[in-house]
Amino acid sequence: GKAVGVIDGQHRLGSLAALLETGHWQSSNPILTEVYQVKDDDETICLFKEINKSQPVKEVDLPGQADERVIEAINEACAELKSSYEGIFSTSQRCRIPNINMDNLRQDLFDSQAAVNVVNTAESGKGGIELYQWIVAKNVVLIHRSEEEWEQVRSRKYAKTSKSAFAKALDKSKTTGLFIGLDNEWLFS
Repeated sequence: GKAVGVIDGQHRLGSLAALLETGHWQSSNPILTEVYQVKDDDETICLFKEINKSQPVKEVDLPGQADERVIEAINEACAELKSSYEGIFSTSQRCRIPNINMDNLRQDLFDSQAAVNVVNTAESGKGGIELYQWIVAKNVVLIHRSEEEWEQVRSRKYAKTSKSAFAKALDKSKTTGLFIGLDNEWLFS
């Protein structure tokens, strides 16, 4: 016969075995699984890497989580921001400051009641423009922070980041003109 095995989900499998053993799960209960046929170990390794490259779905992307008008405005504002400020957006959801990941920004805006209020009070069809302008206005406030204020942000939020690394991030923000990736407090005011 063919060899079979679990290449991802070993912890879940172990938990399930413990639940079965203690009677908290019945073997007749259905379990959603994905089964892939692979030819060899190399293909198994490739599949494992592909599975673990995937990133969790953001709440903002789940159907029915928010008013479609809010989602459209967030998407429009983020697209405009990305086209206006090149060189600071990253595909990595764990990017270094001051870089910004579009999916994380969209989720942050979705979670920010202040941002949602901007969209909800905008004229019909103007939510994305109003939100973009709101973000730019918040960025202007950040642009005018003093070096001392930025040092306070570094020591409060990025204490493990060296002064030189933070200075490099601040320089990148100065070069690109976008500072919102250095401090997210603007989202909540």
